[in-house]
Amino acid sequence: MTYEEKKAQFKKELEKIRSRFAFFSKINLIEERLKQSILDGLPIEIEYQKADGEILTRHIRHVQYSKEKGDGYIEAECSDAGNKKLVFKIDRILHISTLWKKATEEDVADKTGLYMFACVGDNHIEYEQHFYWRGERLWHYFEGEFEHWNGAFRVEPIAYHFVQEPGEGVIFL
Repeated sequence: MTYEEKKAQFKKELEKIRSRFAFFSKINLIEERLKQSILDGLPIEIEYQKADGEILTRHIRHVQYSKEKGDGYIEAECSDAGNKKLVFKIDRILHISTLWKKATEEDVADKTGLYMFACVGDNHIEYEQHFYWRGERLWHYFEGEFEHWNGAFRVEPIAYHFVQEPGEGVIFL
């Protein structure tokens, strides 16, 4: 075997190893995001490939590992299926996006637009929407002159998510 043939064979083997590593690191990332969703109790959006190859986007909440199917499966309520509890095979999940993020006083808007907040009030969760410019502190509307109360408790955001950018069919005043 010539030097060039050995070099080409080595490149092929190296590419196989890299593709295997990329596959496993993607699975590990998906597993970590699933674990975080289970711990936080926050909904997520998944891109899922069915057995027939069709790719679907699903919005799920109350995620837990499947007791019936065992390891490698999760079950969750799916808002795209009338809030029915569905089972998903973990290795068919192509991508996970967190819809809600835990709110901290240091968070800033990563893009200009409308944000939805889940807030703790008196004895329940309430929702508020606020417009922010990119880079603006998200806690802004919950402190100082904007601080507000619900019953005997100060309203505080516990989670938020980005809703919409200007120009997507909504007029921001």
